[in-house]
Amino acid sequence: MADSKGQRLLLFDLDESIRYSKFDNSVEGVAPSPKPKPKEDSTKLSMMIGVFLPCILAIFSGILFLRLGFAVGQGGVLESFGMFLLGYCIVTLTSLSLSAISTNGAVEGGGAYFMISRALGPELGGSIGVMFFIASIFSSSLYCIGFTEALTDNFGETGFYTGNSTFQLPAGQWYTFAYNSAVLFVCLLVCIIGAQMFAKTQLIIFLTVMASIISSIVSFVFAKPDLVIGYTGFNVDTFRDNLFSNYTIDHSTMKVQSFVSVFAVIFNGCVGIMAGANLSGELKNPSKAIPVGTLGALAYTGLIYIFLIFLIAFTCTRELLLDNYNFLQYINLCPVLVAIGIFASTLSAALSALIGASRVLIALANDSLFGHVMIGELNTIASLVSIFFLLAYAAVNLACLALDLASAPNFRPSFKYFSWHIHPGMIGCLVMMFLIDVMWASVSVVIFMILILVVYFRTGGSQWGMKPNMVVMGFYDEVLPEDSLFQVQNPRRGYYGTVAEDTEGGNALYNCLL
Repeated sequence: MADSKGQRLLLFDLDESIRYSKFDNSVEGVAPSPKPKPKEDSTKLSMMIGVFLPCILAIFSGILFLRLGFAVGQGGVLESFGMFLLGYCIVTLTSLSLSAISTNGAVEGGGAYFMISRALGPELGGSIGVMFFIASIFSSSLYCIGFTEALTDNFGETGFYTGNSTFQLPAGQWYTFAYNSAVLFVCLLVCIIGAQMFAKTQLIIFLTVMASIISSIVSFVFAKPDLVIGYTGFNVDTFRDNLFSNYTIDHSTMKVQSFVSVFAVIFNGCVGIMAGANLSGELKNPSKAIPVGTLGALAYTGLIYIFLIFLIAFTCTRELLLDNYNFLQYINLCPVLVAIGIFASTLSAALSALIGASRVLIALANDSLFGHVMIGELNTIASLVSIFFLLAYAAVNLACLALDLASAPNFRPSFKYFSWHIHPGMIGCLVMMFLIDVMWASVSVVIFMILILVVYFRTGGSQWGMKPNMVVMGFYDEVLPEDSLFQVQNPRRGYYGTVAEDTEGGNALYNCLL
């Protein structure tokens, strides 16, 4: 271990010396002129607007309002807490890996795809980029379904506001399809016309969602018992009844639930950690904003989830939680706030997923990995979304693991809080994939392997990313491809350590090693 570290430091010092001798044009005895500070782009997003708030809104999505009671009703307090603990362990460990990679040099647009491809090469990076793109598209449809579910719960035939009214939104499979399509079309228009404007409205959306959450908390305290059938107010007997699991048939899917099936739904209330990383190209300082904003969002949302689980368990019977997904609105002292909160959170999460997917797709297109060709029910689609996200998160942990185990001399992230966690983080993602659904997990892995082969044969053996015979790998901020000891295909891409032909002219530092 000591020899490996010593070799790593030696190679790094060699690399730094070469870079200094190659690119430093200062005269001996004369201090080099300081580099002018780059002008701050006022159009770039801060950590708060570009990472913290998007991650919070993507994590909450519609799960907090529409499925948190479902989890408590099926799994009870203990297993619901266990589900969130497991989910947050997976995403937190992944966030630590993401933070390490994102602080290891310049990060451009493309988020997770950019980081993984520059660490592991285009074969793995491009494949994971496509999988993450698919996961984001599926998750946007999940959030649109949540929006439509809230719409029909409020304005449908038995809606909260139109139950006794002559005006009611028509119900049915094709009507639901039309509503979902309309919501997606609105998201498309926003993405095309005003994605930057949407990012800058995150604070307003966040305040709206928080107003809904605060109103729900206040209502749990002050709402009178029996305001709706199944609401008891704070009652120890109610909490005791909700303490343990009682898995039954879900009325929406007509399937008997289990820990894994409920976790597959609830895990979508933990994902969203990539919402800020996907906007890496639009952040003022992505290397600092991504770690702080992502981990801060996880801590913030985790505390709110735990608090609400206990409030629900103390005040709502299991029958209410299982029969009425929208129960928070029925027990709220100001029901319209919950409706607005659901609409705002689901629409914001859908937009965030689509915008993030578009950034990944743009990065894939810029690298020309695939040429010119790229081609229900909430509880049901949630399992599929979870599988694709788990695969993407496993790849992030794999990228960090590969960089660390290879002792790459220029893998020197400023974020130091990662080490042994990488292994259980990656393994946990893979295990939960197959526990959720063996068939779809296998399909996703097969697709992933096919994509690796497609990218490999299309690129014909790439000149960037990690290679078996590498000397260095990772990111560099300022490397000129025509005047470097090491070959690089593109100045913005990472490189590996094939010695360039120009060293044969007698580079003193290089010859000393021989």
